[in-house]
Amino acid sequence: MSVGEIEMEEFENLFGNLAVKRGFITSEEFVQALEKQVNDEIEQGHLRPVASILHEKGYITSHQIDDLFETLTQTM
Repeated sequence: MSVGEIEMEEFENLFGNLAVKRGFITSEEFVQALEKQVNDEIEQGHLRPVASILHEKGYITSHQIDDLFETLTQTM
């Protein structure tokens, strides 16, 4: 695993945990998105952002994603 992959994995976990904390998604929805992310990587050979998967499943809005990204980038 490369440094970039570790950083992305950490960011995705922070993103998901913050989304749960804010009540945008449930922990179960986050786990489902992570499982889909792994399955997609195995089947398609590339890692999709968990935010994209959550949005595709209708669990989170674009506005909520922007809010979470803004919060996370300000704290990093």
